[in-house]
Amino acid sequence: MSTLKVDTITTISGTGNINLSRPIAGDGSNLTGISPSKATIEALGIELPAANLTGTIHADRYTDTVYTHPTTAGNKHIPTAGATDQVLTYSSSGTASWADPAGGGKILQVVESTSIDSTFINSTTFVDLDLEVTITPSATSSKVLVLANFFFTQDDGGSGDSAYIQLVRTSTAIGYRIVGYESSHGATGNHCSIMKLDSPGVDVATTYKIQAKTNNANSDFRPGAGDNTRASIVAMEVSV
Repeated sequence: MSTLKVDTITTISGTGNINLSRPIAGDGSNLTGISPSKATIEALGIELPAANLTGTIHADRYTDTVYTHPTTAGNKHIPTAGATDQVLTYSSSGTASWADPAGGGKILQVVESTSIDSTFINSTTFVDLDLEVTITPSATSSKVLVLANFFFTQDDGGSGDSAYIQLVRTSTAIGYRIVGYESSHGATGNHCSIMKLDSPGVDVATTYKIQAKTNNANSDFRPGAGDNTRASIVAMEVSV
């Protein structure tokens, strides 16, 4: 048996002619002289025939390129961690982080009282109308929205008489109104309402109440218009 060593075969025409860069021996099951090796090629998912494989596979045909996801703004994934009911919030450009939802503006509790002392008042200094409500804020940062409404009548004392109404927190006046007037037709009925968003700054029981006075001791001011149920004062805790 004779062996012919060939360094280069140049393809001119036809089929079956290839260029070899080095001697190749063996078959598809046991190759030598080929780079990369058969095992390396098959590890890349390239199926080789069982036998009669000749030639050289160029490096740009088998390079294993590993994809790396970009981490620049706009390409980042949802961050890990987090908990139930949390939301994603801005951290920096292209970056978010988990946080509890903002709690500002929520009504945390509501307390109401609907009783008022309907006794005539002709005092020129402020007196309680027994229209009051007590609320205990859950935090010192909370605000309290107070709404007070009641009917009243006013009579006698001369033309131009008025009543003065104020909203008091414990002993501090925080809201003020002038209501009522004198009519030649006798007692006149009217309605008063006061609304105030207060910042008590405490988390202990706090009382809000309505006080009234007249500008004339001869003028009779009657809260509730003779009915001690025709009144309401509401205190609502608002989170910040």
